[in-house]
Parts: sequence; C-alpha cells; structure tokens
Amino acid sequence: LIRFDLVTGKVRILDDQLSFPNGVQLSVDKLSVLVCETTLARVVRHWIGGENKTIGRTEVFIDNLPGLPDNIRLTSTGNYWIAFAVVRHNNKVNLFDYLRNWPRLRTILSFMPSIIKKIETRLPQHGLVVELSKDTRHIVRSLHDAEGLVVPSTSQVTEYNGHLYFGSYYLEHIAIFKL
Repeated sequence: LIRFDLVTGKVRILDDQLSFPNGVQLSVDKLSVLVCETTLARVVRHWIGGENKTIGRTEVFIDNLPGLPDNIRLTSTGNYWIAFAVVRHNNKVNLFDYLRNWPRLRTILSFMPSIIKKIETRLPQHGLVVELSKDTRHIVRSLHDAEGLVVPSTSQVTEYNGHLYFGSYYLEHIAIFKL
C-alpha cells in the first residue's frame, strides 16, 4: 500500500506486508483506507488519520469472507460494497485457499498465466457482491448470480443513482441492477 502526496510528489510505503492487496477504498471519515487482501479472503483497515496511536496501524476489518474479494467501494449510506472474483463453497475444496499454504507454488504459477487462465475457466461461475456495514463489520446484504449467467466472477461494483454497476473480467459490458 503506497501513498502519493499530490503536493510534494513524494511516494511513501504505508504497508508492505499485505497479501495480494486489491481494491483500495478511502473511508467516509477519511481516517482510514480499506484494502481487500484477495488471497486471504479478508479486508484490512489501514489508519491514515485520527489518534496518534492508531495512525500507521493496519488491522483486520473482516475475515473469512464468502469469496476472494476483488474490489471495494462505498455505498450511498457509507457502508461498503465488496465484489468477489471467486466464491468459496463450504463443500468444495477451493484451489486458492489450498495454495495459501504453498507460497513457492503460488510464485511459480504466477509466472505461468496460461495455466492460471485454464484454472479460472474450470472454476464455478458465481457472481457475488456483499454490502458490509461500516459500523458492525457484518454482511448486511448479498446479491448472487449463482449460475454466473448475467455477472460471472464479479470484479467491480459501484453504486450510483439507485443502481449498481457491475464489472467482470468475463464480460465485454457493464451490467446494471436497480436497487
């Protein structure tokens, strides 16, 4: 996680211990940023303001998510929408959860994009986004495309004017859902 100062042009590393950081979102109060750690199926909060004892600290915001989070965005109420690239199923072995314990194998696979592509095409297509409460850190709502017919493998969700706009690596368009 890096910070770029628009005034000075300087770059500073805020946290270099994140696991596959993805989807950075500034909180409503602008005191922290939330970051999806895709391979750990969690969201962490990094404090950038507030009390001196918390500035610079990173903490788990929510763990053991129902999928591997790709991006995170604010809702109209200040909660968070999280889009999931892969859904985790209780009764099925998840390759990405399995690979978590094999860092060298993950590194080797990262240099073989054709193998990753083949693995991705064999994963179940299940579009999922959840609304996460900013206060309780609980999931308050979820939207599923269990067959992946409209939005397979959600990469992005943005709320605007009473609609959700979905992106997916498998779509050539943006899907729209009226709230």
